[in-house]
Amino acid sequence: MKGFSVPLQIAAPALSCLSVLAGLDVQDDFSTDPLATGHARWQVVGDADLFRWDSTAHNLAVTWDSARANSFCLLPLGQSLTSANAFNFAWDLTLIDAGARPDSPRTNVLQLSVALVRQSRLSAGYPQRTTSGRAQDMLDFSFFPLADYGPFGAAAYVAPVAFGGKQAGYSFGNPYDLADGVTHRIQCRWDPITRRFYTDITGTGPVQPTDPALPADDDFAVDALAIIVWNEAATPRDSLLAHGTLDNVTLVVTDPGAPPLGRLGFDPASRTVRCDSRAGYRYQLEASGDLVSWTGLQLPVDGTGGELTLGDFRKALFPQQFYRVRATAKP
Repeated sequence: MKGFSVPLQIAAPALSCLSVLAGLDVQDDFSTDPLATGHARWQVVGDADLFRWDSTAHNLAVTWDSARANSFCLLPLGQSLTSANAFNFAWDLTLIDAGARPDSPRTNVLQLSVALVRQSRLSAGYPQRTTSGRAQDMLDFSFFPLADYGPFGAAAYVAPVAFGGKQAGYSFGNPYDLADGVTHRIQCRWDPITRRFYTDITGTGPVQPTDPALPADDDFAVDALAIIVWNEAATPRDSLLAHGTLDNVTLVVTDPGAPPLGRLGFDPASRTVRCDSRAGYRYQLEASGDLVSWTGLQLPVDGTGGELTLGDFRKALFPQQFYRVRATAKP
């Protein structure tokens, strides 16, 4: 994970600020093969047979088959997005068919999902929202072609959810039927001010969050867009067999948010550095005598959202020392 650092010279305390994100504007219209060997833009974790580039229609054909293993078709972003950032992502979805697997005893219909995820969590697997587990670090748009439980009766619905590290901001009461054979433009937007995950479906309208926002003391870190095929084994009643295509995928960061390193101050007498921190990052004070070789002076400490004090507590004397604070996104 790339770190962010600001050097401080011992004789000259400084204040400095550094942006977390460069501008991010992702667009993919699948005019070329996104999974081509040797120069793939997208990566598959799981069953690669579920994702196929259509070289004639220039879109990505997807089979959501819940009899297969959990599978993720990933577009890595190259950097992390957190709850402090404002961003949106969108895609065209055209379903050919969607329903319970005809040969499965599970007759209720499982969701198909497109989400922002954290790649480091894939090895352990993301818990499905329909199990006793709970996902973390995920902004998930799910479409349930049919539900026969809960407050919805027998109806299709969409359910955007923002999963933080500890809690989640849900939106379930949204009956929508993404009809087969119709291209739906779906746009999801994270608002760091309201801390809500909004969705708008062209031709259908906005999906309004109906439940609490993601709490202010929680955060997420996501670094890839994923088309997700869930396995049905963990669910008692649900299965899915659906076919469709995705096209014209976009992701735009509209506000990079607060930097991981805010105000910095240095006290030469105590050789301590004070810095504003952010939750979701770890901070370490490093020292150098030549601005080339740097040494970590303590183990990294977690950011709190408030001020941290980091010190050089070595007893040795040096002709000169330079200090910097390294802020690294937590894995």
